[in-house]
Amino acid sequence: MNHVEIDIFKGGAKSLSGLKKDLEKLNISINLKEHDRGYSCSLDWLIPTGIIFTFLKPYFETFLKKAAEDHYKILKQICTELYRIAIKPKEEPKIIREDGSVKETIFTMHFSVIHRITKNEKSITLKLMFPKSCTSDYFEKSITSFVDLLSYLEDTTHSEDFFNKLIKFGTHGTEVLWYNKSKKTLEFLDIVKSSKAKSIVAKH
Repeated sequence: MNHVEIDIFKGGAKSLSGLKKDLEKLNISINLKEHDRGYSCSLDWLIPTGIIFTFLKPYFETFLKKAAEDHYKILKQICTELYRIAIKPKEEPKIIREDGSVKETIFTMHFSVIHRITKNEKSITLKLMFPKSCTSDYFEKSITSFVDLLSYLEDTTHSEDFFNKLIKFGTHGTEVLWYNKSKKTLEFLDIVKSSKAKSIVAKH
């Protein structure tokens, strides 16, 4: 039973073997996968990032049963391990336009965190993106807030209405989020308007 999954471009899994061992020392069972880069979607943030870290459902079934203090200690250690590979501008994949020019993006295309939630035969993927030069503190706060949201959504007793709203307004089955530092909260992004405006546009 895997708790998390890391998906990296073909040929890159060996570079994560040390990280895999470090996470397993925290009793985190991890699956390493490789993927081909896909360019079929024109919306930047729906294109797979170089590295995709996925919280799988068993993570919530296992670690959220622990006392809150113990869980956050584990999560903080996960964030510390991930930050070493997450924000690397020199290794960031580029989005190439048809004319051969490089398309600038607001968020890093090197790393993202996702979780797929399924209820009543409906599902949606939540994807957390990061600014290109975020600090370790920002990174940790982003992921901690994201896991809090996922925990709420995985709790079947509280989140049905919210989940149905996400299903209704998701783009291509995905909702993209980021952590707004000034507001100290996660924001759902309107990726269509953001793409057109070339800036962050939150959903309201």
